[in-house]
Amino acid sequence: MFGLLAACARKQVGVRDVILSIEVQARNGLGVVDLAAAAPFPWDRVAIFEPHTTAAQMEQVLGFPWHSRVATGPAASEGEDLIVFCERDAVVAEMRFPASALRFCGKLTRRAFPRSQARFSVRRDVNGRTVLRMPDAFHGRENGVARTRP
Repeated sequence: MFGLLAACARKQVGVRDVILSIEVQARNGLGVVDLAAAAPFPWDRVAIFEPHTTAAQMEQVLGFPWHSRVATGPAASEGEDLIVFCERDAVVAEMRFPASALRFCGKLTRRAFPRSQARFSVRRDVNGRTVLRMPDAFHGRENGVARTRP
């Protein structure tokens, strides 16, 4: 039992470290947040979900059944996005990211990104808030493939 509690405590510290690393990268002036650098544990893709994303929508993006305690718990907030790190068909870490720190652009939400593509541009919106969005090279692309307009 003690080992399980210790593992949970280490995981929570790790979550705070990841959030802090993302915030530091967003403020460092380089204009890029690299989730692979922020989350150095093993994972092969990351999904980002905005508030009010349903369990069915999450499962569709993840590709496997999953129920998030973090997303649906009593502390779930309008002002937080959910970041889910996966390895194969399992969630290895999930965390709520406070909007007070930064927001993920709507084009980033309800999607999964391979570790190699989990790099996002840092911008300021009209209200001066920090927003992460697709890198400029990927604007107008879906999964790295250019979209055509109807």
